[in-house]
Amino acid sequence: MKFIQGKVSAVLAAGLLAVALPLGAATDCRVEKIGSMPLPPSGHTGTAGAFVGAVDNRLIVAGGSDFPGLKPWQDGEKVYYDDIYVLTGGESGWESEKSGTKLPVPLAGGCAVSDGKALYCFGGSNANGTNNVVYTVRYSGNTLQVDSVSVLPDGFIPASAVLYKTVVYVHGTMGGSNALFRYSISSGKWHTAAPCPDRPLSEGCPFVYQHNGREDAFYLIGGRGRDGEGLYLSSSVWEYLPVHDRWSRRTDIMIDGKETPLMYSCAVPYGSAHIVVIGGDDGAGFLFRDSLSRQIAACGDTAVRDSLKSELTDAFVSHQGFCNRIFAYHTITDTWIQAGEAGFPLPAVTTAVLMGDDIIIPSGEIRPGVRSGDILELSITDEVRFGWINYAVIILYLLGMMGVGFYFSRKAKTTDQFFKGGSKIPWWAAGISIFATALSAITFLSIPAKAYMADWGMFIFNMGILIIVPIVIHFYLPFFRKLNVASAYEYLEQRFSAPVRYLASLFFCLFMFARVAIVLFLPSLALNAVTGLDVYLCILLMGIVTLAYCTMGGIEAVIWGDVIQGIILVGGAIISLVWLFSGVDGGLGTVMEVAIDEHKFNILDFSFDWTKPVFWVTLLGGIANQLLTYTSDQSVVQRYITVKDTAGTKKGLWLNGILSVPIALIFFSIGTGLFVFFRQNPEMLNIGMSNTDSIFPHYIMCGLPVGIAGLLIAAIFAAAMSTLSANINSTSTVMTEDFYAKLKKNATDKGKMRFARWTGIAIGTFGIVMAVLLATFDIASLWDQFNFFLGLLTSGLGGLFMMGIFTKRIGTRSALTGFACSIVVLLLCNGYSHVSVVLYGFIGLVSCFVTGWLSSFLYGYGK
Repeated sequence: MKFIQGKVSAVLAAGLLAVALPLGAATDCRVEKIGSMPLPPSGHTGTAGAFVGAVDNRLIVAGGSDFPGLKPWQDGEKVYYDDIYVLTGGESGWESEKSGTKLPVPLAGGCAVSDGKALYCFGGSNANGTNNVVYTVRYSGNTLQVDSVSVLPDGFIPASAVLYKTVVYVHGTMGGSNALFRYSISSGKWHTAAPCPDRPLSEGCPFVYQHNGREDAFYLIGGRGRDGEGLYLSSSVWEYLPVHDRWSRRTDIMIDGKETPLMYSCAVPYGSAHIVVIGGDDGAGFLFRDSLSRQIAACGDTAVRDSLKSELTDAFVSHQGFCNRIFAYHTITDTWIQAGEAGFPLPAVTTAVLMGDDIIIPSGEIRPGVRSGDILELSITDEVRFGWINYAVIILYLLGMMGVGFYFSRKAKTTDQFFKGGSKIPWWAAGISIFATALSAITFLSIPAKAYMADWGMFIFNMGILIIVPIVIHFYLPFFRKLNVASAYEYLEQRFSAPVRYLASLFFCLFMFARVAIVLFLPSLALNAVTGLDVYLCILLMGIVTLAYCTMGGIEAVIWGDVIQGIILVGGAIISLVWLFSGVDGGLGTVMEVAIDEHKFNILDFSFDWTKPVFWVTLLGGIANQLLTYTSDQSVVQRYITVKDTAGTKKGLWLNGILSVPIALIFFSIGTGLFVFFRQNPEMLNIGMSNTDSIFPHYIMCGLPVGIAGLLIAAIFAAAMSTLSANINSTSTVMTEDFYAKLKKNATDKGKMRFARWTGIAIGTFGIVMAVLLATFDIASLWDQFNFFLGLLTSGLGGLFMMGIFTKRIGTRSALTGFACSIVVLLLCNGYSHVSVVLYGFIGLVSCFVTGWLSSFLYGYGK
């Protein structure tokens, strides 16, 4: 105990000795010329209004217009083109070439989207009028081909489009009003959707996809139009929800703190919740030139008309170029910032395309009537300095955990000591260990992220523990304590048969393999965000340290490690919450006011929508998932037999349940505080953040003083490593007791110890490999993925224990039938319904028990 107390004191002291200097974060937006369009030497300087998109990792620029001869103020004629250019990126830079394939007719001013395989071109016009044919540009072998695939709805003039799954949403105007149509790529059919409830926006309004924290959404930004009252410019931002077919007004475009119209900007989704808006025109000069043009057309006096023409020419020639600034709109906090600035005018009337981590902007119009053939690349980087004090805190923590393993390795000489700790663990330590095991990095990161993105709808989910504790104590605990076995699944053999035990143990191990990978990847992601270290290196570091201390010291090292980690993570969360609220302008009062206004405290949503975390979904899902964890999860059940007697185990369970309530309040409050803090300080957000689950470590990175940040990152490691070590030890226990000891006759205690340690190493290694693979996938929410695995692989386990404890008539065949049916039901739910993943545990548990009970009438009584 003195050793453990010393380690806790050392880690906390390192945090308290921190130098209170803010870390800060800086976003660098750099625009560089990376090439030029291969334009013919005929005065053709570039293209505006071309159809642009990525096809087979190459950028396609089709059509467009220019004034190759005289300019607009010289009464020059606009020329439309049918040329198609191909831009290819490589290690030596971008290369561009003119394709031998052409559009069927010259076109410019339409809109286009790409699904990666083809570029879909909608609308546009030329000297002969508007185009109503939909074209696709795709590769056939190494040759581009253009096909006509559809025609536009009658009278519809497209302005902008966005791709969502296999459907293209096209915004435009029809009959002088806004219109929105859905075009199915697979069927080629058109369907109407709710139009934007604004004045007609017919030009220069990009339509962009991005997640808003709750669901997928599209954003219609700025633009211009004309109605009976004349020409007007828009500063509005409209959000469209495709699932609900509903529009809502968001914060207007804000430039220098003022609502500012913006048209023909380039806009692309970037990161998990930002839209980068590049350049554009505020329209002030455009309105002036339009007014002069109308006066010239209406003027009958030659001298006055010539004077007006001269003034119009001066307005064109003296124009300094379109906006050279880069803006970022954050969909969750509904805020605008200026992210950067170029040293030259940025092109408008073109389309920017995200290629990898960079944004490519081909050609376009740099000032009225003047095109540019340059190909630009926008690179966005976020730089953070972590500091040696923070590194020292983390290293001290990791070394401390290694020390725990070495200390208890001297005692873990028998399987009883390695798996049960000799049943001498204090009840309070077991309770904290259960709490720390359940409070994984998924809780530490994803719950604040959920509250930050949405609301407190998931709070009820976490309160299920208060309902479950008395049920576990009264019905389940007597069985586990009476049997006094290392593996919980031995009960299933005594109640049903050996095959049921083997099956349950196998599925538990499968779940642990998935869980180990997820809880290992999350803190590695946090470390990567904070230090810039490669995420794969972080996975190896975390995995090896955890493997070392939990395989050396057994369950005692795991439990006392959990105690240390529990103190660190709770202390870190409290420090973070206090610092976060104190950093909000107006403090707690402002947090409450903003959270109420933005409906962040929504908990009791009694609507019967099984696709969302409403009250019924979170209540049933929370009860089911807690029941599964505390009755069939070996990593938790194993703690029940490490305490001397049943009374101590009961105290430990109640301690865990009581701790869970205030800790849940803390983590949800952190999420709400993050929302208010970043709403007040949107410039501190990481524009390129690829996963919003990283928002809490990002705040730690940019908002906390040196040293305290290191302590908080250590807390994230603690949250993950407590779960990871418990998972490795419990899986090792199951594989040793349920497979090795059962299948190897006359297995010695020494042989089981050797097998247990090597199995733990193998499990940890496998988890590391799977975490590396997980790092290559784009996962919107690791919390949702975790619940899917939990429901799919463990609800059947909970059903087996429930059938065994609460019924007598269900036998082996009925139990296996229920188990199989629960998996089938969950697979059907996942593939053919939109039911919330929060309910997967409940659905699996109920379907397992009900089908098992019903089948018992066919198979007869069990034992």
